[in-house]
Amino acid sequence: MDCKTARLLLEFARPLSPELDTPEAEGLHEHLADCPECGPLYRTERKLDEHFGQAVRAVSIPEGLEARLTVYLRRGRRAWYARRLWVPGLAAAAGLLLALYLGFGPYRQLPGVNLEELYHVLNSRAYASPAQVEEWFQNTYHVHTAFPPRFDSNYLVFYDLADFQGQRVPVLLFQHGEARASVYVLSAKQFDLGAIRPAPGYPVELLSSDNPQFAFVVIYTGERLDWFFQKPGDAAA
Repeated sequence: MDCKTARLLLEFARPLSPELDTPEAEGLHEHLADCPECGPLYRTERKLDEHFGQAVRAVSIPEGLEARLTVYLRRGRRAWYARRLWVPGLAAAAGLLLALYLGFGPYRQLPGVNLEELYHVLNSRAYASPAQVEEWFQNTYHVHTAFPPRFDSNYLVFYDLADFQGQRVPVLLFQHGEARASVYVLSAKQFDLGAIRPAPGYPVELLSSDNPQFAFVVIYTGERLDWFFQKPGDAAA
């Protein structure tokens, strides 16, 4: 499967709407596992989906819903015993209970959308300084990490933990124009940093650190990785 086909299929590979056939799903899964561009893109989109989901789930349950459900269940139980129709009664109860829970009928209450909250969720981890990034990982996950050398934090757009060959590691996403770079921070506690094999011909690079406990695997798009680096004279700013 090529990248163009994979990115078209990604629109139909959402967790709650599995519309792909088994062969297509398997082919897409294999491509995402091997492709240095589509894989990080898919994981980034999933992370954004999770943030939107958290914001939606933060909407409170309508007041009085629990009491209405209790009244309905009691009425349904009496009707069941009165008519002795177990299967139809159970089906009706399940359908009406689901309708009440989802907000149909006279009790329907649509959630609002807090755009300000969504904005802060998606932008709270953009354009942070190296020290702020390291502090955030320590306070949030109790993970000691390091900022990739020479990278300009002005191009940083997001960071969090991500899956990397069976381990959860910090990942930092940089954007410069149309070019993107995903930087995975590997720790000597999780990997043998001396046994990392290069990938000639692929837009993947290994960067060393002043701290021998860390190394950085960079997967990027664009012609040059140094597009994301600090310009001469900016390091002291």
